[in-house]
This record gives sequence, C-alpha cells and structure tokens, in this order.
Amino acid sequence: MTIQDLGNIGELVAAVATVATLLYLALQLRENTQAVRGEARRASRASSSSVNLSIATLPGVADLFNRGLGDFDALSAEDHTKFAFLIGELVNTVVVTHDEVEAGILDRSHLTVSGETIRPFLRSPGGRSWWARYSPTYPRLFREWIDDMLLEPPGKPPQQQCAAADSA
Repeated sequence: MTIQDLGNIGELVAAVATVATLLYLALQLRENTQAVRGEARRASRASSSSVNLSIATLPGVADLFNRGLGDFDALSAEDHTKFAFLIGELVNTVVVTHDEVEAGILDRSHLTVSGETIRPFLRSPGGRSWWARYSPTYPRLFREWIDDMLLEPPGKPPQQQCAAADSA
C-alpha cells in the first residue's frame, strides 16, 4: 500500500466522519427547536395565567376590569392606570405569540387561539378606547392584525396576518 492509497483512505474516513457529524448536528438542532417551541408555549400560558389569576382572585380587580371594559374613559385616574396595565398585560401575551408565529417558533393555530381570547376584550367599548390610545406603542404588523380583527364580524375567527402566516 502506497502513501497515496493511505491518503485516499484518510480522505474517505474524513468524509464519512463529516457526514456523521452533520447528521448528528441536524438531530440536535431539531431537538433544540422542539424545546424552544415548547418553552414559548409554556411562557405564553404562564404570563396569561398570572393576569387571569389576578382578575379572578384579587378583591376588586374583576370589578375594575369590568368597569374598564364598559367605559375606560370614565374610570378614576388610579383605576384608569390599573385597567390600562391589566388589559395591557393580556395584549402583551398576544404580542409575544404573534412575534413567535412570525419567527416560525409557533404555528398559526396559536395565533388563532390568542386572537379569539383577546378579541372580546378589545371589542368592548372600554377595550376599543384603550386600544385607540395605546395601539401606537405596539409593532406595526401586530397593530394591523388587531385592527383587522376588530373590523371582522363577531364569530369569525381572526385572520392570521403576519409574515409567517403569509408565507405558509
């Protein structure tokens, strides 16, 4: 066996090792992607749950929330601030879901569920008033999605109008 033959065998072994390494990395990347998606779903639910729990259990919060939904502008300055933060937290969980769908981390069904969850609140008189005041603080694509959703007739699922939805 010549040096050239040994060199050829070495190149073959290196090529096989490279393919094996690439396959291993692809499997690791897939597992990591699944873990990231799972964590994104968990974090979104946890954030939403904390607001829901506050409304359900803290004295006076449900009443404040319902009064804010009825007439945001009629609230006292203190209640106005409290309601703005409460509904803002609910909307922020939907923003996160929207961003994760856009990034391809979550599939579009999560956006549909989030839209159905937030739509009744933003369609209320107080919700519309809050959205009119605070919507400029949100990303453009999210604002457009919410604005379109608020124009849809009741009972119609929100459209998934984000970059990932358009490319899917």
